[in-house]
Amino acid sequence: MRDITTGNVHFENSVLMLINQFEQIKRKYNLAISETSIEYNNLVYRFLNIIDDYFDKNNQQENNDWNIDGLRRSVQGAINRKSKRELTELIKNNSFLLHDLYSRKFGIQPAFYELNLCEETIDFLWLNDNSDGPEWVLVEILTPNSELLNNNGHPSSILEVALSKFNKINNTYTPEKLALDSVFGAINKFRFIIVGGSKEYWDIDTNAMWRQNFNNKGAIELRTQEVFFRCFEAYQRKPEGFWSFEEHPIAISAINLESYWKDNDYLMGWVERYRYI
Repeated sequence: MRDITTGNVHFENSVLMLINQFEQIKRKYNLAISETSIEYNNLVYRFLNIIDDYFDKNNQQENNDWNIDGLRRSVQGAINRKSKRELTELIKNNSFLLHDLYSRKFGIQPAFYELNLCEETIDFLWLNDNSDGPEWVLVEILTPNSELLNNNGHPSSILEVALSKFNKINNTYTPEKLALDSVFGAINKFRFIIVGGSKEYWDIDTNAMWRQNFNNKGAIELRTQEVFFRCFEAYQRKPEGFWSFEEHPIAISAINLESYWKDNDYLMGWVERYRYI
């Protein structure tokens, strides 16, 4: 059996909170709570999530020394094999691979993965806790080394699917539906990022011009998969600049998003503001 004496205050408080809730339910049912009841099973589920999340992070932190050379080879291998699954798994376990996509490099909020939204799955997301309101960054990772433009200069099917996904979300969250939200807590705006295509692909003159025009006029950013290699260069130049990513070394499952925003003072402050608009 694993030792859960952790010294981690947030972890211990979360466990104590669930124990207290469990005791309250026992008193509510005169100590005769049924193990088949919905409330009982919800508490057990939440407890196990906290335990698993803690140990997953601990194991990752113990095993992850950010072996830059080894990780670079793994990323290159996933790209060479055109494996989105391998690439996203590497990002989940090494969130600093998203470094180039974060607009702010210090005091970052953690990345989440696999959010179901508007009947679509978002690969990665995180909060920019800007002073003018919460901005949620949604990221789609395309199959590596894909051809993203057809011969006629229009988006290929793989790019079109990603664009349609973000356009659908953007159209669903119309201005009147922003502000309060059960998924994110509070929203001021979205930032949409699609990552795909090699540096060499986007260096072709016609492709480069198409991407420039696209990024200049649209609500969606199209970034090259070279972003994953820039983080290695940045880390080797200034490893101390990655302290914020060391605090959040892995991405978190999006099933924890609601508990995250409800425990986030910044977001709850905006929730209160939006309630009285």
